[in-house]
Amino acid sequence: MTTTLAPAVLEENLLTTTERAEIAKKIRTSNVIAFALVSLAVFTLVAVINPLLAVTVALPLIAVVGYAQYRGQDEQIARELDRIELEIATID
Repeated sequence: MTTTLAPAVLEENLLTTTERAEIAKKIRTSNVIAFALVSLAVFTLVAVINPLLAVTVALPLIAVVGYAQYRGQDEQIARELDRIELEIATID
């Protein structure tokens, strides 16, 4: 679901570049932390059951999923910034 901002909202900069960068950094940091914790849990669980399976299947799978998540972050950040700007515009 994509939200688009009204032309009036797009004309004025509701968030400064610094604020946008800070929000993007927080989103990226929280994504990395969440992914690291889930990956560690999955790898540990698989390693306890079968260490060979953990190395041959779990690690490559974690790498592929991590890369896909990294590639999708820009869209997530853009949606979040649009949502924040829309909230600011409706408050004003």
